[in-house]
Amino acid sequence: VLDPDAAPASTAVDDAGTRHELTPIATPDALGRIRAAVAAAPLVLADGHHRFETACAYRDEHPDDPAAQAIMTFVVGLDDDQLDVRAIHRLAHGAPPDLRARLGGLVDLQDAGPNTPDGVRNLTTQMSQRGALGLVDRDGLALLTPTALAVEHISRELPTELRDVDAARFDVCVRPALQDADLSYRDDALTVASMVEKGVADVAVLLRPVTVAQIRAAAFARIRMPEKTSYFSPKPRTGMVFRRLDDDATGASG
Repeated sequence: VLDPDAAPASTAVDDAGTRHELTPIATPDALGRIRAAVAAAPLVLADGHHRFETACAYRDEHPDDPAAQAIMTFVVGLDDDQLDVRAIHRLAHGAPPDLRARLGGLVDLQDAGPNTPDGVRNLTTQMSQRGALGLVDRDGLALLTPTALAVEHISRELPTELRDVDAARFDVCVRPALQDADLSYRDDALTVASMVEKGVADVAVLLRPVTVAQIRAAAFARIRMPEKTSYFSPKPRTGMVFRRLDDDATGASG
């Protein structure tokens, strides 16, 4: 689709060393092929559904504004080769001190050793192998495996497509035990564990990343994933592209 001889209009290297290049696509033939490719299959909103809903509401409120008829969108293939999907872990501030006891009815809690970087890495490996969540608290690390009662509860509360999505299982099995604790969210397990160790948070619950297959199944069933289910990349660097605030609905500038 792209002109192999076209030179990038802008480049940037992010903190991780990844190089980003922005190349305008302006020929009618290339634009036509892109439109055909995007229209050939359903589009799944993997991120940004609030922005999409707001854009639809604005469009409906301003039917005579051509610029309200389109929204700037970043499109990526819905497959494992195109998407890197990470978990978003939960940090609890103001968690009850007896959280482990409160969790006893819905999870089997297995001690996983002290809160060290190697321990956290081993814990996330065990989570993947055993379909479990991870706990980081002042006592160290633990593996949280749903009990038969929890599985029954999950089956009753969640649609089939979300029953093995950790963000949904957290909401059903763990969130009630946290009572009025405030939550914050981070995507790096080592950083999260360090924040508990330093006392920045009382407790962290580590989640497994959602899979592309789970995203597809939930989207095609028209089910919305729980809040803060996943962190996606690639993402365009902030500031490389802007939507023009004029009457040109398709206009953008680098």
